[in-house]
Amino acid sequence: MIATTSELITVLRQYNPWWRGAPSADLPDWRRRAFHDVLAWMQSPPAPRALLLSGARQVGKTTLFLQVIQALIDGGVPPNKILYATFDHPLLKLLGLDGLLKLGGNSSRRARGLNTFSSTKSRPSAIGRPG
Repeated sequence: MIATTSELITVLRQYNPWWRGAPSADLPDWRRRAFHDVLAWMQSPPAPRALLLSGARQVGKTTLFLQVIQALIDGGVPPNKILYATFDHPLLKLLGLDGLLKLGGNSSRRARGLNTFSSTKSRPSAIGRPG
């Protein structure tokens, strides 16, 4: 393994402040149209598969994710059931999506999720909500 589980969890805690009761970044009050589509998918996924969201860099994919996460928490989803990760971090990039999901537990616990990939292959992010 590229790092210890403890080191990887420490990295993930940086991206998931809601795990410790802290708010996420200062988010705008306005919502893109895609917000409602993504939130509806996360609340009632049509299949136990990941949703792929792609777009150019710096268009608001991370903001969209964080707004959806906040809405899920406000709607009663336990914060410890929400995982956000960006593969900008070297350890997470080396671990990859499959390694990240394995770290999270067995497949029955992580049936719901969302992935996003920016237009450059080197900077994907993921958000997941274990089933």
